[in-house]
Order: sequence, then C-alpha cells, then structure tokens
Amino acid sequence: MYAIAYEDFLSLQRPFTLRPGRNAGFIAALAVCALVVGLGFVLGGIAGVVIGALGIFGAVGAWLYEKAAVKRAQGKHQKTLSDAYQGIHCRDKRSFQADKDGFTTACRCGVITRPWNEFVSVGEVPKFLLVGTRKGTELIPKSAFGSDGELTEFRSLLLGKLNQIAAPMCKNFEVSYTAADFRSAHWLHVWKAGGRSRLIYSLISAWGVAVIIYFLLTNTKSIDVEAPTARIFAFIGAVLFWALPAISRLRSPKFLPARIYYDSEGMLVVNTANRIRFSWDQFIGYLENKQVLLLYLNPRQYRLIPKRVLAGRPSEFYDVMQRQLRPYNHKNLAPSVSPSPLKT
Repeated sequence: MYAIAYEDFLSLQRPFTLRPGRNAGFIAALAVCALVVGLGFVLGGIAGVVIGALGIFGAVGAWLYEKAAVKRAQGKHQKTLSDAYQGIHCRDKRSFQADKDGFTTACRCGVITRPWNEFVSVGEVPKFLLVGTRKGTELIPKSAFGSDGELTEFRSLLLGKLNQIAAPMCKNFEVSYTAADFRSAHWLHVWKAGGRSRLIYSLISAWGVAVIIYFLLTNTKSIDVEAPTARIFAFIGAVLFWALPAISRLRSPKFLPARIYYDSEGMLVVNTANRIRFSWDQFIGYLENKQVLLLYLNPRQYRLIPKRVLAGRPSEFYDVMQRQLRPYNHKNLAPSVSPSPLKT
C-alpha cells in the first residue's frame, strides 16, 4: 500500500515562474508608454509635457497592476494545484502489483487487472516512478518501496517488459536534435498544419493596431503630428503588438537523444529518461519537408524525426510508416489507416 503526499505531488508540477516585470503584457504596456513619452518629446511645448506625463503615469500604473496581477496569478496557481490534488481519487490508499501475466492496481474504488500489452511506458522523476498504460499513468512513490533493492527489482521488471517489445523490432535508428531541426519543424507546422491561419490573424490584428494609432495621431486636434512621424509611431506600435507576445511564447524544446525501434505494429522510443511505445493508430498523420518528418499525435503535438538520422535507411522506415499513416490534413482529422494493435 502507498499514499501520494501533497509535497510529492507538487514535485511533478511546473513551478510558478511568473515574475513582475518579465511578462509580455507588461513589456508591451511599458513600450507603449515609452512611445507616448517619445511622442511628447517630439511635440514639445505644453502639449508635449502633458502627453509625456501621461506616459510616465501610465508606466507606473502598469507596474502596480503587474505586481497585483502576478500575485493573483500565484494564488490561482496554488489553488489549482490544491484542487487537482484533492481530485486524485484514493490518494491516501493505493496498491500496485505485477507478475509475469500482467499488473493490478487497487484502491477503495476497486481492483483492475491489465495484461502487459496495455503497458506502454516507464519513466522516472526524483520522487516517483511513472508507469504508463493505455488508460493513463500510474504514479508510484519511491518511498513506497521498503529498500533500494526492491525499487531496483521493480524497475528491472518494467524495463524487461519493454525490452521484450524492442527485441523483435530489429530495425532501429538513433535520433539527436539540433536547433535547426526545431526551426524547420516549427515552420513546417505553421505552413502546413493550420498554423498559417493563426499567423495571418495576428498580422491582421497588428495592422489594425497600426491603423488606429495612425488615425489617432493624425486626427486628434490636441496632437499636431505630421503624417511621416505618425507612420513611424504606427509601425513601431504594430511591431510591438505582434512581436512581444510571440517572443514570450517561445520555449527552448528539450528532447533527449533517443533510439527508435520500429516495425509494422508501432514504435518504441528509448532514451535515458524513459521508454515509450506508440502503436501506429495513435498517430493521425504525418508531414515532411527536406529536413524533418513530423508524426502527429494530435493537431498540436507531434514526434519530430530529423531526416538526416535516416541516412541509409529512409525507404525502410518510409515503407513501414506510409503503409500505416496518411499525410496529415488539419482540415480533415479522420483517423489514419487502421493497423493491428501492438502485441507483447
């Protein structure tokens, strides 16, 4: 029997990272205020002083609002985590047992026994073993084991089951990633997987912001700005509106080097952190360009395979993949070709 402690649960969650002054909304507001101060400097005179003062007061107000917003967001984050922990069923009394035929999970809700062909992955974090099944992930605290020897024995059992899957998959290749791979995958996704419409929408919105700024500067009687100057301020405002939120969403992808085993039934991805297997019917299609191959699990998630790692064996992998998957079409998310289920 074991329980999931709140402190252990928190170790699985992303920490709260928002900090006052580092968020895109505040940076955009500060840039707009700086734009207003700059406009006041260009105008000069009493009108310029008033406009510059408004920009300064706006910056102070944005900072105070930013601090309050971050504090509210932190409180909401803590409440969300607490609610999520309270929503874990039978968190104070669970059990997990495994033998050569399958594994059994038990709690006050009932007992469920599954065969090993529903076991899909095993991962490890400092305080938990993550046992992935087709129905979800079981969290097993390492503190539930009586000794390091018991933990090692249980880990070996799980890894052995996944090794049994890899054994008949004699075809495999190593995968490593570069920044160029991620850039190529990003633009392939943008242009061929529906991201283009979001990009166009954001550009149209930025253009609308530029039009509004230009109209206000050239049609407000108290602001005497010539058309060329108004165009410059409108352009700067549009760039800030479009670029700052996009930059804030950038994340540095972190994919460990891995070895991928494959056959007509699926793939097994093995790296130093975990082992995950996919049946082909988990994918909804694929996209490719000259640099990368993307296998889509859903419209926003894909497995990235750089084509350079397929040197010498592209036809082998393509033959298997194309028999199981069709090209991804974001306008038609019909299931891909139906392959047979994975076997152990």
